[in-house]
Parts: sequence; C-alpha cells; structure tokens
Amino acid sequence: MFICLKDAVKRYGEGEAAVYALDHADLVIGKGKICVILGPSGSGKSTMLNMLGGLDTLDAGELTIEGRSLIGLTPKERTLYRKEEVGFVFQFYNLIPDLTVEENIEVVSDISESPLDLSEV
Repeated sequence: MFICLKDAVKRYGEGEAAVYALDHADLVIGKGKICVILGPSGSGKSTMLNMLGGLDTLDAGELTIEGRSLIGLTPKERTLYRKEEVGFVFQFYNLIPDLTVEENIEVVSDISESPLDLSEV
C-alpha cells in the first residue's frame, strides 16, 4: 500500500485531562487512489493529515508512506521529507497579505538553510 496508518494514537495532555485526537486509527490508501477524509469537527482529520505530512508525530502506532516508515524520524529528517516528498496546502496558509506570492516565497527562502530556487517553486 502507498499510505498505511496502523493503530495510530495521538494524545494531547496527560491523565484524566488527556484528549485523543487519534485513538487507534487505521487508514490504507493504494497508490494512485483518491481519498476523501470526512468527519465532524474534532474527529482527527487534521491530526491525521499532519501525521501523513510529517508535521507532527504519533504517540503510538505505525505510519508508512510508499514503504518508508515515518516513525522515529528526527525533526531534520521530517523537514527533508516535507521538502522533498510531500506537497501540503494548508486550509489557512497564513500568507502575508501585503506581499506578492513571490515575496511570500522569498520570506521562507530567507530563513531556510537550503532554499529552493524561486523560479523552480
């Protein structure tokens, strides 16, 4: 399978105050398939996408993308994964409204250790 999430757990807080955004969730998506993730607010949709996109890590479970485990990646490895392997469009992308698209890209380039060429982006 292209994407495989098994027994995924993501918890926020501890003890009685703990909230489970993912409580032993499973997801399997074949390569080339289109998938829609639906559910009510608070059901874990964004949390799941954050895991698939390498933006956050699971507390327990397995996550593989094209046979590669994302479990145990260092922050630097997750950054490389996001930079080289995954495209992520945020619902609220927080662009700086007074800047052009190119200028918004350049802002990120200024803080990146190895920025992509603006024309390539």
